[in-house]
Amino acid sequence: MNLHCLKKLRRVASRPGWLFVAVYLLVCSPARAEIEERWLLVFDTSAEMKKRLPGVEATVKTFLGTSGGGQIHADDSVGVWTFCRQLHTGKFPLTTWKPERSSETISNLVKFVHHEWFSGETSLAALQPALNKVIADSDRLTVVIFCDGNSRIDWTPYDLGINQTFQQNFAERKKTRQPFVLLLRTQQGKFTGCTVNFPPSEINVPTFPPWPEPPKPVVDLPPPAPAPVPVIPKPTVVPVPALIIVGTHVGTNVDDLKKITAPATNPVAKTVAPNQRPTNPPKPTPAPIIPAVTSQTPTPAPAPTNIAKPAPAAPVTEAVKPAAPPTNPARAMVPPQNNNDSSRLRWWLGGGALLVVALLIWMAVVRSRRPHNSLITDSLNAPKVQPRKK
Repeated sequence: MNLHCLKKLRRVASRPGWLFVAVYLLVCSPARAEIEERWLLVFDTSAEMKKRLPGVEATVKTFLGTSGGGQIHADDSVGVWTFCRQLHTGKFPLTTWKPERSSETISNLVKFVHHEWFSGETSLAALQPALNKVIADSDRLTVVIFCDGNSRIDWTPYDLGINQTFQQNFAERKKTRQPFVLLLRTQQGKFTGCTVNFPPSEINVPTFPPWPEPPKPVVDLPPPAPAPVPVIPKPTVVPVPALIIVGTHVGTNVDDLKKITAPATNPVAKTVAPNQRPTNPPKPTPAPIIPAVTSQTPTPAPAPTNIAKPAPAAPVTEAVKPAAPPTNPARAMVPPQNNNDSSRLRWWLGGGALLVVALLIWMAVVRSRRPHNSLITDSLNAPKVQPRKK
């Protein structure tokens, strides 16, 4: 328990109901004992303020008589400064505010202001050095300045608004012989509020912001465990059926292959040579689907050796292709070869070559039988032609 709480307990112990008050101080208001609030009353003693002294005294009585609108608490410290061109401190003793002795404190303060020497001009800049130190050393500080508004201020965040208010209302304040009351509030070394007041109106005191909570102790926690590495299952390998070539088309439709039954013999279908015409071709009959499973490309039939006119190719009975189209059109299909066209082309080329050779031989024989005389010999052997008679 700190000294502030002990003073409160000693003061209320001799009064009725002291136990209830003691419990209230210990339980209900522990934060008030921790925070120190200070009040500083600053009076301008320029020559202009001599005329406004009655208004200053009335404002002091009203303000302190209501404990600053209920903002001045018991055991708050109250200091008094005066300034003109220079700052004067220590003329009025530092006072601890006691609500039960507020009348005595107000009377002493009014007498002190009334007996001050008023002369010179106002300079608010004289307050800055000392006031900055008090602001930095105070938990909560309220500064109340009674001035004539004939000086500029340049050391607060509210300078622009304060100076404009002084300039706009200076003539009115001078005519009514009333001072300006500038109120500034700071918490933990920072400005938190400001008001410019016009007595005899009530002085507006802004409330302090909430007191910040003490920082929580930092607890060293162990480093977080590394995240487990996700296990990626290996893909299941599905066996792919082997490639099966049926007829001249390529396909991998396993369902169609399962439907294919065992091959049956076809006594009607016969394989006929390319150069042989069947004497009695049988009538075509519907043959069963017989898939020809091959793994190599069919080789062409050998060319005929006899030289003769090409006979028309006989119809070749081929194996009926499966009805299902190929499932993989990207694969190349093996086209069937036409042996009849190739044999015809060879016959025509052979016949043409023989005709050319025969023509060359005939020309050589005819040329060899002609006499080979010179032009002179031919002209001498030629019969003489007699000229025509005129």
